Amino acid sequence: MIVALKSIFGGQFPYRGLTRATLGIGLLAFLLPFAGVSCNGQHVLTASGLNAVVGGQYSVGSPVQHYSGDLSFFLAVLGGLIALAFQFLRLRLRTRVVASGVASLWSVVMLLVGQAHVNAELSDIPGQAVVTVRWEAGFWLALAAMGVSAVLAALELYGTRVSWGSADSPGLPRFPTFLPGGTAARSWTVIVSGAVAVVAALMILAACQLSYIHYTDPAIQPATASIFNPGFGPSNWFAAEPVGVALLAIAAGVALMTWMSRIPRAIAAAVVLAYGAQTFLLFLGYVVLAVRSPSAQLGPGGVVGMVAGALLFAAGIAPALTLFAAAPVSEARAAGTTA
Repeated sequence: MIVALKSIFGGQFPYRGLTRATLGIGLLAFLLPFAGVSCNGQHVLTASGLNAVVGGQYSVGSPVQHYSGDLSFFLAVLGGLIALAFQFLRLRLRTRVVASGVASLWSVVMLLVGQAHVNAELSDIPGQAVVTVRWEAGFWLALAAMGVSAVLAALELYGTRVSWGSADSPGLPRFPTFLPGGTAARSWTVIVSGAVAVVAALMILAACQLSYIHYTDPAIQPATASIFNPGFGPSNWFAAEPVGVALLAIAAGVALMTWMSRIPRAIAAAVVLAYGAQTFLLFLGYVVLAVRSPSAQLGPGGVVGMVAGALLFAAGIAPALTLFAAAPVSEARAAGTTA
């Protein structure tokens, strides 16, 4: 696919321009209608994406009512702004692409979390009222644009591992091949990635201490629950998983910062990538539990845990890429047959 795109665009596919455009469209979509709310079939209000972030007001034959924005939509906008900012900064290509892609992916997740949270909050309204939410074009446009920008970042990141032409094979693509064992050069990118992995591991422990759910029904006790304090003694052992992951992530981060050997770096990068994805999905489950539970509100623990998982996964990308080097097609095929 990368080869075909490069041939169509004369060897240079406009990833950066397209990513800027899609991020701009995604952010402008917050000015469009995001959601329409109806009660018992009667239209109550139409909220823009800006209203979803900062709140607004409405009136239906009664005094003006006010509603607050949702934190998840604010974090989605923040992620989009950060992703767009990285596209304009003069950074190393790989750093720019990874940072922008992670921020775009974060915006996608926050949009989905915000949607689930709003649906859960409105479904908990007491009484016989039937409240329905219709998600409008602005929401779906923002979701699609942020998702496309994340995909473009992934394609550009892969494209950086393919160079074109060399002295022995002019005009032929050079594909990434895994480097053999030995000592790698000291890389500040890898060292910083190891430090980020350690920070993400500490954030996992903090997320376990923070509450992931708050029950508004006084009949449910305790009113808040966290992984470390679930309110039921035997459930404390479920904390063994995230705590173990955090400790192993710290060990992997230290290995990335101190060891130059490629084999330990490969193992540490794989650990960080795998546990980053696992942590993100683990806390995503707690977030969905909170937003889908009746008479409950989302606590900070789940969101902090998802951020930690995303950071941990991002910390493993750069060290993993340093283990590959571009080689001509013939050499890449030879390496694949001899591996």
